[in-house]
Amino acid sequence: MLSHGELAVLLPLLVVPALLVTKGLTAARRMLLVAVAVVAAALAVAPWEAYLLSRYEEPTFLSYGDGGVVGGANCDATYSGPFIGHWIGLCAPSHGEPSVAAARNRRRGFDYMKSHLTRLPVVATARVGRLWSVYRPFQTADLNESEGRPKWASLTGWAMFWPLVGLAVAGIVILRRRRVTLWPLVVPIVVVTLDAAGFYGLVRFRVPAEIPIVILAATGLEAVVTRRRRVGSRRQALGDGTEVVDEVRELDLAPVVVGAQDR
Repeated sequence: MLSHGELAVLLPLLVVPALLVTKGLTAARRMLLVAVAVVAAALAVAPWEAYLLSRYEEPTFLSYGDGGVVGGANCDATYSGPFIGHWIGLCAPSHGEPSVAAARNRRRGFDYMKSHLTRLPVVATARVGRLWSVYRPFQTADLNESEGRPKWASLTGWAMFWPLVGLAVAGIVILRRRRVTLWPLVVPIVVVTLDAAGFYGLVRFRVPAEIPIVILAATGLEAVVTRRRRVGSRRQALGDGTEVVDEVRELDLAPVVVGAQDR
């Protein structure tokens, strides 16, 4: 919440449900843990929030940056043309007291959104496409330079991201077959996607989702390596004429990542 205010939704969408479905605990214990989590989160942001409420003219929660986000993401330049789905600073002037400017930009952005509802599906799709590097990734690499990231680094990250996603998909299949609960890993992915659809798409906004993606990809990679080693050992044993007793595990990756010849 202190880094990105919108991530406050992880508390009701991830933390609280995870505690409520934890096995081996009584209902009273689960509710106690939920209360502890909520209070701990509130205590973490309370000093900062108290400062904001005393510092600015307009009520400010976590940050006054939301006004600039809403205003800069909802204007002619971001609803059509080459920068559709992105954010334009000129659409959200910041002169004046920051909280007042934020309130003004927020109203302007919401008014523009209400006047262009028919464009929202297209714009939201472009925003999500930018977030996940499937829409104008090379333009995104150019735009990232203004934030201090070299273009070569952005393009290298883009090239590495998609193999990671492929392994993560394999990891999802594996964990489903193992009957492992997946939704705690999926929630951050859903949250950042909805966040982009509602505001604007930028690669760095998907950082919270990249943590579960890495975990899922590691699961997929481990299973691929293990499967190939087992297949190699089986072939070597068969080639030596040795009797093979193949321990069948609950995981079968063949339909996902191994060719039919390895079956």
